[in-house]
Amino acid sequence: MKQLYKTMAVFLLGTVLISGCGTNEATETRATHNKFHEQNNKSNKQQQKSETARLPEKKLTYKKDGKTYEEMAYLKTSENQSFSLYVFKGWEFEAEEPNSDVLLKNDSFVRIRLIQPESGEMDCSKIVEDQAKAVSSDAVLQSTENMQGFLHGAVWYKAYTNDTAVNVMWIKANTPMIVSIQTPRAEEHLEPIFAMLETVEKINVAKPKKNSDNPDKPVSSSALPTKKTITYIINGQKKQETGSLYTSTNQPFRLYVLPNYQADAVEPHLDRIYVANDESYYMDVELLDPQADWNQIESETVQKLKEINQNVTASNWNESDPLLLGAKTYQAAGNNHWVQAFIIKQHSSYPNMRLTIHMPKEDASRFAELLAMARTIIPK
Repeated sequence: MKQLYKTMAVFLLGTVLISGCGTNEATETRATHNKFHEQNNKSNKQQQKSETARLPEKKLTYKKDGKTYEEMAYLKTSENQSFSLYVFKGWEFEAEEPNSDVLLKNDSFVRIRLIQPESGEMDCSKIVEDQAKAVSSDAVLQSTENMQGFLHGAVWYKAYTNDTAVNVMWIKANTPMIVSIQTPRAEEHLEPIFAMLETVEKINVAKPKKNSDNPDKPVSSSALPTKKTITYIINGQKKQETGSLYTSTNQPFRLYVLPNYQADAVEPHLDRIYVANDESYYMDVELLDPQADWNQIESETVQKLKEINQNVTASNWNESDPLLLGAKTYQAAGNNHWVQAFIIKQHSSYPNMRLTIHMPKEDASRFAELLAMARTIIPK
């Protein structure tokens, strides 16, 4: 504040001198005045830069059940979105896809997707509403007008399944973002999650040079890394493998393929990911039009599965999963053929699509691997 008063005083002094002096004196005074401001602005910028530099760790405070907790958190920077945040010990922070990052701890999952200014409002209210109602038609809009801090004015929907609590939010303050929080219903502890989310801060990154001949041309697949670590769970055990980038030639998407798997464009509007040495284990990926007739899509799906067994089981996927939670799923089993189909629509991070997994018999390991690759799907 003293610096501000000092700057204002110098400015007023300069004004008086200019008004009372001749042409030469006025010119000299303006030059001195401008030089002072240049030095002052440079000093302020350096000071601001030092003040905004984030420490590698800091203590975060939050309240839960009337008690105040203070924990050390550690600075993490997104590899694929321009932000950093502080993360409590015990939580993992990972890049999920080019426009999404996740926080993970046991059965709790938090997806963070920044909303870029060039996207406009992108009807974010509708996105979070649709995502919550895909989990449960009884999803409830929470009031945030009287909330303090970054939650003030957020659009927040809460939905429950038998075992899972889902909170989907469009946070408008500070750094605009869409957040999806999935926790066990019996352990819906949001306070530490909110403490971490409140530290999300955008960082400046160099933007790729636009193609001057065709500025609207999409970025090529070479802009994505050719390799990516894929993390997934098999029988309760965490597993990590390196996937290779696959770009579909007949549908607008890319994904990462695990070792020992291959991916091919089988027919228009259908790609297949399969075990390299055993093609009886595979997953078909079909992107669907946003204006698709969903009743017709579901009917077609049921008819396809009836070719395996007339008894087709339909349900909503209610296990915690960043891709599948709330998705409509169909299952059928024959003598030597097990199949499960998922219809994913109006998802905040994935395109509308149908995933159909085929196996000679139900196999938890192959199932987990195929879904791990599906979670890496990126629209072109």
